[in-house]
Amino acid sequence: TRRSSFSRPVVPATPDFCGAVPGERVIAAVDAERSEVVVDGWRTKTGVQVIDRVRELAPLVAGFLFTQVDREGAMAGFEFAAVERVVDAASLDGARVTAAGGITSATDIAALDRIGADAQVGMALYTGKLLLGDAIAAPLVRPLPGDLWPTVVCDDAGRTLGLVWSTR
Repeated sequence: TRRSSFSRPVVPATPDFCGAVPGERVIAAVDAERSEVVVDGWRTKTGVQVIDRVRELAPLVAGFLFTQVDREGAMAGFEFAAVERVVDAASLDGARVTAAGGITSATDIAALDRIGADAQVGMALYTGKLLLGDAIAAPLVRPLPGDLWPTVVCDDAGRTLGLVWSTR
């Protein structure tokens, strides 16, 4: 283990570690530069392929945060096929995938939703390229059971107050 900038130990997501804790409470971070797992703040290549690590950990965790580190913060798009491969590998054991790195539009979020992935969006929201309401509405093609829709509530100044569930 090593210490993070927050003085907490950082433990690699290994089968031994993940298998020792309740899997339904674990989301393993898999940071990738192209198709290789990187660690230590994205500085060290491991020689381990992302798909191999996902297949190894999927039976032991509830999900993955899959970050394409070479695209993180660049607002230049993400490699959809890489996310799709991770979703396919993880879903064999019922694990969910949250994709991060390069997601910049509502279209990106909707495409990820169609393959069963969630989206973690940062820079596009921070810079205003993507509006929060558009990000939340992107995957909505039908209401949730009970005819409920997630609804962002804002005040007159446009500040977000919260997320509620609404009917039409």
